[in-house]
Amino acid sequence: MDEEKTANGETPYEIAYLRVLVADLENRNRQTEELMRIVTEQYRRITEVVSDYIFSVHIIDGNPVETIHGRGCLAVTGYAPEEFVASSMLWINMVFEQDRALVLKHVSDILSGKDPAPFEHRIVRKDGAVRWVRNTPACQFDSSGKLLAYDGLIQDVTERRRAEEALHKSEQKYRIIADFTYDWEEWLGPDRHYIAVSPSCKRVTGYTPDDFIADPGLVTAIAHPSDRAVVAEHYRKIENSVAEPQQLDFRIITKTGDERWISHRCQPVFSDDGEWLGRRASNHDITRRRKLTEELLKAREMEAVGILAGGIAHDFNNLITAILGNISSAKTRIKPGDAAFPLLTKAEEAGLRTRDLTQQLIVFSRRGTPVKTELSAGGMLKKISVTERTGNGIRLKYVIPEAPLLIEADEGLLSLAIRNLIINAREAIGEKGLVTISADKVTVIDKDEIEISRGDYVRISVRDTGIGIPAENIDRIFDPYFTTKAAGPQKGIGLGLAIAYSIVANHDGIITAESETGKGTAVYVYLPALKKK
Repeated sequence: MDEEKTANGETPYEIAYLRVLVADLENRNRQTEELMRIVTEQYRRITEVVSDYIFSVHIIDGNPVETIHGRGCLAVTGYAPEEFVASSMLWINMVFEQDRALVLKHVSDILSGKDPAPFEHRIVRKDGAVRWVRNTPACQFDSSGKLLAYDGLIQDVTERRRAEEALHKSEQKYRIIADFTYDWEEWLGPDRHYIAVSPSCKRVTGYTPDDFIADPGLVTAIAHPSDRAVVAEHYRKIENSVAEPQQLDFRIITKTGDERWISHRCQPVFSDDGEWLGRRASNHDITRRRKLTEELLKAREMEAVGILAGGIAHDFNNLITAILGNISSAKTRIKPGDAAFPLLTKAEEAGLRTRDLTQQLIVFSRRGTPVKTELSAGGMLKKISVTERTGNGIRLKYVIPEAPLLIEADEGLLSLAIRNLIINAREAIGEKGLVTISADKVTVIDKDEIEISRGDYVRISVRDTGIGIPAENIDRIFDPYFTTKAAGPQKGIGLGLAIAYSIVANHDGIITAESETGKGTAVYVYLPALKKK
């Protein structure tokens, strides 16, 4: 017999089963509600005692439906939780206007399922103050990966940002000082490796900061061979913290092969707690100063020698004039065929050469005071070529452009200077060789090339194919009475180049020389080019 059914067709057993299920669900719901109440109360208590600002956003179907703001929001933003509830857009309106797009993107990323990293932005507090905050999100997903809610921790990081900005400005200030200092600065650590090297090292040495950092011994390696031992000893002495401040002048050979003088000053550095941090040094390029000092010493030396030479030359000129007069008178009293006649002639020739030397001494003593007129350098050289032709296997070659090279000069004095350069070149050659005299126009751009002001110059060059000048003597060839040539009747006494130097200097010019042993010497005279009116 079928079981008794209700009017709806359900059996008593099914009804009882459904009642049990409903009761169980109601019980579970009450437990869940109680658990949510306990968790919510715990969350409220936690957020009230945390000084930072904690909020929680509940999500349904990808949309935020409720935001709970912790009590810390008042301390951070100046707004109470109730104000956020009353104004649903307050959370974005309080964000600094330039940062709103960043915050909106952050929220969009969270809602799209991403788990973004913490970020920082600015807010405008209720009192109008602009503060920096750090927003640290934490997303909550169900087992299927669906976003249920996300929490956020808002921390006021204004003071930290200000400290970082101040530190950045301080670091930037000192970095600018270090990077843009004219001198080559360095910091050598206690381990003998560079902590920092300023970029100006490249201007001075040709090597980059990375070159020095990669090779702590580079300074010693590029030191001039004559100074290398001194530099190595200096760096050995400063290896410990007790070394006192040191000063050292030495030469280096740059990456391009130039020689420069460096004034090196260093001292130990310590932290506030006394820890030795290594050694700071400043390297100043004193090449120009050294050259100017040498030029000044040379000028003073030449002035002193000139005063002495002038006094002797005047007395000697009177004596040689009397000697030449007596020789000339004696020659008129004997016949040309007399055995004494050629002897007197040779004596007269020697006397004339002596008189020329005396005149040069007089010019030297007067410092070659010029009486300047407009002059063609090429025309002057052509005149010298007529009087200075030579034989004995030595050839003179002139390379003179057709275009006039105008200068303002004393032709007599300048001719004497160039003639001395040619004679010196001939004597350096010996029995056979070539002396090339040329002229051209050059523009000096970089004063480091030669010690002369920028501008246009006429350059007169005298090159020879002689034995050359040793490197240790090249800087002394213009010194009075300095000569590397052996004494002899046709050799000078070391005044020719000194006189040329003096004359050119008084024409606002300069003489330089370059030489290679066994391959000859080139002497260059730079004279200001006359500007066309």
